[in-house]
Amino acid sequence: LRVHSPSEAASDLEIVDFWRSQALKDLGRAIFQASDELFVTAGRDVPATDAYEGFAQHENGIGMIRAFYDEIDSIELGSSSTAPIVTGEWRSLTAAPAEGYRAARHRVPDPHAEAGPLVVLTGRYGIAVLEPVTDRLGRLANRKIRLLEVPNDYFGGNTGVAGLMVGEDIMETIANDTGPVGAYVIPDVALTGDMFIDDTPLTSVTNAAKAPVLVAPSTAAGLLGAAR
Repeated sequence: LRVHSPSEAASDLEIVDFWRSQALKDLGRAIFQASDELFVTAGRDVPATDAYEGFAQHENGIGMIRAFYDEIDSIELGSSSTAPIVTGEWRSLTAAPAEGYRAARHRVPDPHAEAGPLVVLTGRYGIAVLEPVTDRLGRLANRKIRLLEVPNDYFGGNTGVAGLMVGEDIMETIANDTGPVGAYVIPDVALTGDMFIDDTPLTSVTNAAKAPVLVAPSTAAGLLGAAR
């Protein structure tokens, strides 16, 4: 297996767009949606909010980028967060309990809030999504935000999603980081409970880090909450 090339991703987007148009014409619903990963790989902007029909496939990686950007827009306008509610439910089943990465987090106070920027640990795709809005997030948080890519060597380097970051790769990235830092923040989707998918406990990362390590919800409001 290998990752899509930009041209292959663009070709796939054209195929999805064709069948999406057919479904809209014949059924009145889009039905077919392309994953956010394809847009990032092809270097294309994600569709407008209405295209995602209520973000029904948000947890499958479809519409996450648009929802994140919409949430920032809403916060800048002084409204409450507009992020889709993450329940883990299948549409025909009762919502999953608040366990694993959906569980409430108890954040360790950041004693170095004024000593350096908040450093967001994320994958290759996360960098592509966050870079265009990092300055906006920094202004909202009243704090400098720095992005730090975690190469996913554990899975051979061919995946770039934040949810598949592992403790081993995170610790190596932090150990090699020479930039300023007040605290590191890890998106909660990388953890189940307090364990990464390579069976590294969160405590191993916090003990190895040179600054506090925070775990935050993978939303704009969650990131801003970690920065305050």
